[in-house]
Amino acid sequence: MVRDNGIGVLDADKPFLFERFTRFNSDHIKGAGLGLAIVKRIAELHKGQVGVDDRPDGKGCAFWVTLKKLG
Repeated sequence: MVRDNGIGVLDADKPFLFERFTRFNSDHIKGAGLGLAIVKRIAELHKGQVGVDDRPDGKGCAFWVTLKKLG
């Protein structure tokens, strides 16, 4: 799990957050909007999942990745 202290992600935007070339409220941030899509694809290839939740303290988000245990 990775947590940030940013402005957070609107609930309406969360379903699209892990799609390629998707950027929200990022006029001041460089990038092509590929990072989270790459993380999602790697997780899927390993039979895992990714997601984002609101932080309980109301500041920022908590991004998480789960992977299938091998063996």
